[in-house]
Amino acid sequence: MMRWRLASNIRQWIILKHIFFMTGPIFWGGGKSIKGEINLVPYEMPGELKGALKAFIEYYNYQRYHEGLGDVTPYDVLYTGRHHEVIQTRKEAKNRTLQARRDCNRTIREQGSAL
Repeated sequence: MMRWRLASNIRQWIILKHIFFMTGPIFWGGGKSIKGEINLVPYEMPGELKGALKAFIEYYNYQRYHEGLGDVTPYDVLYTGRHHEVIQTRKEAKNRTLQARRDCNRTIREQGSAL
């Protein structure tokens, strides 16, 4: 019960401090969530917990790819607006890789038929 109160107080602190906090589900959702990362670690001081929450929120907003956003970060969508550029770059890299595979397979088939 103590951990619930602590998480609730920190959540209110986050909202009051205007830290960019995308969604509530990261507290309860599957995968890498605050519940799994923060609640299971005992913290001696509130400052340690605040630091861990800040690190998790930065990871969630700036590093983690969100499937619902087209596998880009919320930062790319909301602040930089470069999510279309990121998606296009990935498509181009995928097309180059597939073409290289086709070329390699074609070469192997041609060498095999020459034997």
